Amino acid sequence: MHRVDNGTAAAARPASTAPGPNPDGFFTDGNPAGGVPATTVDAEWLNMAQEELASVIIAAGLTPDKSDNTQLSQAITSMIQSGSHAVVINSAVFNAAVADGDVVRWSGAEFVEALADGTASNRAVGVADVTNGKVIAFGETSAGLFAGLTPGARYYLDGSTAGAIADTAPTDGIYIGIAKS
Repeated sequence: MHRVDNGTAAAARPASTAPGPNPDGFFTDGNPAGGVPATTVDAEWLNMAQEELASVIIAAGLTPDKSDNTQLSQAITSMIQSGSHAVVINSAVFNAAVADGDVVRWSGAEFVEALADGTASNRAVGVADVTNGKVIAFGETSAGLFAGLTPGARYYLDGSTAGAIADTAPTDGIYIGIAKS
């Protein structure tokens, strides 16, 4: 990663402008026959994208290096490994049926129990920590979310009980993880 450094680069970041007419817009190639212009990629947008990427790299303690095209990946990996060894979704909103330790999926409005049944219900995203308003999406879960697991055993999303895990893969086997302790 490196910031633009050619002879035409500005020495300082220009001031941001007010939001445009489509603040949540997307790029388009346009349609000349229909009179729809292609999206103009302006310096302000490019500067924003550059700084968003650079900030992740710098926050991880790396110095942007023009010759290293793996720094974003290194930064993300480093941040995950140096954190709590988990990717956590905070301020999670749960369906009333969800309990601590349930495997959950996102319904579009709240986290609901996942189920390995071959439908969209099997789109598990993590383990519910309802008590603390969190979903552990990857890595080590909080202490006390599970009881009675066998260390080293593999666990899967259950195919008959919503939100539950099983040590045998159901037909639509969704791998959840390996018990650490």
